Amino acid sequence: MDVEFLGRQRNLLRLIPLFLFLIFYISFRGEIADARQWLAGVEPLPDEVRHSLLVLAVNLLAYVILYVFWLLTVSAQAVFPSARLSQVFLTAIYMLFHTLGLHGMAVYVRNGRIKAYVEELQLMRPGTAIVDFNSALVTERIPVRGLLTRLFTTLLRGLLRIVGVNLPPVRIHNAKVVFTLPDERIRGVNDLLTHPITPEDRTWMDRIVGVVDLRNQFRLSGRQPHKLSKRFTMNVFAYTRDGIEVESNVWVMANLGQEPVPYFPLNVTYVGDREPRNLRVVSLKKVSGQTDLFRVQSISSDPDELDPQDRLEIHTHFNTITAWTIYANPPSPPLLPIFNAGRVFSAVYARARHHLGLGGADEIIPWVELPVHVAVDLFREIISRHNYNELCDPETVGTARGKLNARMRNSGMLSCRPLLHVSGAPLEEGRRYPAQDLLTVPASQALLLRSPKVLRDRGIRIMASGFGDLKVDERIYKQRLNLWSAGWDRETEETAAGLDVESVRARTRARIHAQREFVERLAQPFQTAQTTREILALRVLQALETAAADPKTRQLLPEDTITLLNNIHDWLLPEDSGSSTRA
Repeated sequence: MDVEFLGRQRNLLRLIPLFLFLIFYISFRGEIADARQWLAGVEPLPDEVRHSLLVLAVNLLAYVILYVFWLLTVSAQAVFPSARLSQVFLTAIYMLFHTLGLHGMAVYVRNGRIKAYVEELQLMRPGTAIVDFNSALVTERIPVRGLLTRLFTTLLRGLLRIVGVNLPPVRIHNAKVVFTLPDERIRGVNDLLTHPITPEDRTWMDRIVGVVDLRNQFRLSGRQPHKLSKRFTMNVFAYTRDGIEVESNVWVMANLGQEPVPYFPLNVTYVGDREPRNLRVVSLKKVSGQTDLFRVQSISSDPDELDPQDRLEIHTHFNTITAWTIYANPPSPPLLPIFNAGRVFSAVYARARHHLGLGGADEIIPWVELPVHVAVDLFREIISRHNYNELCDPETVGTARGKLNARMRNSGMLSCRPLLHVSGAPLEEGRRYPAQDLLTVPASQALLLRSPKVLRDRGIRIMASGFGDLKVDERIYKQRLNLWSAGWDRETEETAAGLDVESVRARTRARIHAQREFVERLAQPFQTAQTTREILALRVLQALETAAADPKTRQLLPEDTITLLNNIHDWLLPEDSGSSTRA
């Protein structure tokens, strides 16, 4: 259903009275002509004129009765299914206003989006709105202009008081048919008067904050809500502890249609003595559907995962519990959003303003955008506690994302229930426990935290939050890369230098060992007393050739030494050509 369809339907209903009048005129045109004589004041009236007037009166009464019966039938079944007779009459009256063109706003709210004519939203007449199960509508009383409108509104409110209906200044509506009085408007319609609206402009829907979407809402800091908004059009910038500017995208998923109690309570337990600072969040998972075994998936190691005010409130509640029950998982949440009038009222009326708003004026930030602003402030605070080098570690970035998610979760609607072992021993991570060994309270009796928080006071529940990859300026990235490269190069040079030193030391030791062996071999021929010079020369030559034949020694000798030994061998023993030095 769109606005054009609503317009065609409205025009069709306006043709019904005209069509009925045309049929009545054609059917009784003779009697209508006779009645003109009575209207003209002809005296005395002929019997034909009296008969015609009687026929017209009876048929007109029959037409009215038939139309009222049709109107009540259609109102009760075809258009607005109603359960009570008062609702049927109220629906018929508003449908009559709509048929005669005397109605105010005719609104269809679907999935948190309004479908209506802007002109009709500003009419001070009785109006109608249809709200689906995913949405909520907020109407409020406004000052009435015009004497007739003020008298008509006072009369309607007086009739409602007679039947026991006293309407408050602000009404919160869930999925139903909503009937509004002439002095009621949807919250935010008055803001449209300060901003001109063109036929192609569709962004006016975002300024009507009285229409609330109860489903999960995902918001990204880099996404602009609409073209006139000055709030978020780029990524978020933050500074590390050492002054490096980083850039990222912060995202949040929040809703108004989920109740923390009894569907989403956190399990908390003590690690050590029963003191507020020892409270930790515990995550349990059922091992299988056939057994009552629960495995402790994780126990938070961060003492700051819960806010100090929340820890104190949970600790105080811990000490007041007297009736403990066996642990059981909370019930599954319903598929349709849950309507809570108090949370909708808080989200719509407890709103912030942005100084760079629509058209240069202060812009009222709707509740769906507020969690992103809170997440951006927390993101900058968390990043400022780390140096840039630390944020290059994926584990540190993961820890920072976990802190942002926990702090955003704590800033919204939150419920907790205690968890203890039946023996009083602390729970162990990764261990399995039977259900009868775990003591807690029923999920319906979980503690709904009341400590004042920015989002909690507005009835907003945070499902998840985080940020994307951290980006820096290209020059900083190159400088960081060069620093890493310099470290790697220095380590490579030191390793290569270490290998060269060891090689020199090995060569020196081998040379000393070879020299020692060579001296011993040369000393052997001189130890014999009775030796001629020729034999002594041959033995010295053999000692030299034996030393040179060793492969290790041969690698250390220059080529000139090997050539000299070959020449001496040829000179002393010309007839021998198989010297080992020639190999």
